[in-house]
Amino acid sequence: NLVGPQMWQEKYKPRNRVPWAVITTCYVLCPLTLLTLRFFLAHENNKRDAGRKEGDTGDAYIEQVLEDGTRIERSIDKAFLDLTDIQNREFRYVL
Repeated sequence: NLVGPQMWQEKYKPRNRVPWAVITTCYVLCPLTLLTLRFFLAHENNKRDAGRKEGDTGDAYIEQVLEDGTRIERSIDKAFLDLTDIQNREFRYVL
């Protein structure tokens, strides 16, 4: 959208081959990029499914130090850890 209007210049008239070539290239590359991304994300989902452990509950443990110096481990849900999609191996990409 940014470059499109700049392509329609006087020097390309009367056939406007350069602007039409740019538009056609973009129309071809966009769906190819989307399909590539879809296959990559499906492959990543399959890798995450294969690496999943049977007894995994999805909980995470954080260590908390109390005022008296004792350390306790608390179990919390992974959803509250603010992890990215790469850090959270339970995350699945929607296809």
